[in-house]
Amino acid sequence: MLALFFIYSICVLLAWFNQRRLSIGLFIFFFLATAFVFLHHLTDQLALQF
Repeated sequence: MLALFFIYSICVLLAWFNQRRLSIGLFIFFFLATAFVFLHHLTDQLALQF
């Protein structure tokens, strides 16, 4: 969780220094990666089969 805090802090700092397009792209990428990892672990624990 601390790594996520640092990643999102970097995105905010990039946006602060006028790199908004890069910051938005990184934010979306890491947000989706985080969601996929959490969903992957959630489905592993629940033993769901699709």
